[in-house]
Amino acid sequence: MKTLEFAVDERNEGLFESRLERLMAGCEAHGLVCEIEHLDTYTRDLIKEVRGKEVSRETIEFKKYQLQWEEPDTERYVYVGVLREVGNSNLLDIAPHFQTEYLDNLEYDIGIPDEIYSVELECEHCLSGRKCMRTHVIFDLEEDVFFQVAKGCLTGYVYFTYSRNIEYEFDSLNVYDEREEGQSSGVRRITTYEDLDLLAKHALTHYLAQEEKEYISRSTAVYKKTKSTIEVVTGAIRKNDPISQEAEEVYPLFIDYLVTMQGAEQKNMEVMVEENSVPDFKQGYIVYLAYKYFNDQEKIQREYVKRELTEKSEYLGEIGERLEVEVEFYNEVSFDTQFGVKTLYFFKTSKSDVIVWGTQAYVDVDEGDKVLLRGRVKEHREYNGTQQTFVSHVKLKEIKN
Repeated sequence: MKTLEFAVDERNEGLFESRLERLMAGCEAHGLVCEIEHLDTYTRDLIKEVRGKEVSRETIEFKKYQLQWEEPDTERYVYVGVLREVGNSNLLDIAPHFQTEYLDNLEYDIGIPDEIYSVELECEHCLSGRKCMRTHVIFDLEEDVFFQVAKGCLTGYVYFTYSRNIEYEFDSLNVYDEREEGQSSGVRRITTYEDLDLLAKHALTHYLAQEEKEYISRSTAVYKKTKSTIEVVTGAIRKNDPISQEAEEVYPLFIDYLVTMQGAEQKNMEVMVEENSVPDFKQGYIVYLAYKYFNDQEKIQREYVKRELTEKSEYLGEIGERLEVEVEFYNEVSFDTQFGVKTLYFFKTSKSDVIVWGTQAYVDVDEGDKVLLRGRVKEHREYNGTQQTFVSHVKLKEIKN
């Protein structure tokens, strides 16, 4: 049995009774024990101050309770996420717990079915037949099925999957609620950019303008006391900043990247591309994916170069022989030695032969630079299947176009 003690002020009694009724119903559905005991009643003066001056005083009655409940031995129902209607399709905001514990876990063979993105939003628990603005998706581990429930029908399935929800639901009633009777708590409303292309093109423009591409999340932005990337991009949209020609050219490739990406979000991407709309809870994700797109392209290019060199590279010259060849610089690796930092500079010929020069001197070359390399063959060495020619006594001469 788990135990929680809390106090409810008289203005929250209706909310308390509603939550308790739902909890009792959930326990009954699972054949579990749930007991509530009234421990004490007391009053407290709540004072409202403006600029240090008391403007009102109210005496509020509090009732103290002890709640005890039992949790099931095994988990049957797992919370999947929130399903919302976007245009003619649905968008599933997948809960991180379900993503990491089930979708990404090789022990479970679970995938989000495509029909989730096209079914009507209706509660399959209360069978009311009413059309919902959004539903919560649950997965039944015993029956191996996904189903939808309205928010009011979640209790019987989810409270016992995340026991902390029970503690939060009731412990939060300790806080004095200043809302008038019948007022809403300010439920988050979903707004939508009607133009995915506008958001994506501004994100691409932003990253293409950076010398070194960087994504700044909201939490990192707070730490750095700077604007997050999503704020920078949406600010550019509001100011109607120009979209670069390069971003216009990259955009079709980026869209293809979205709809072919792997993972649980892939279907969401298809929906947003088809509807050309982005709900606010996905705007930051699209901006991040623009950053990831450029990173992935660089990785693909590096892997392509590495594969090409492994397949084609051959040793050049004989040991001790002088070498003079036009090459392109493509990589460098530095490491500590007992004599200081040493750097290996990697070059490739037009035939994809690899030449490596190790030195402690600073060499002013950038990736893609073409130079005339003069040196002496020091040794031939194979690394990870790639034949490499190591050289010494090197001089580089810039090749002007």
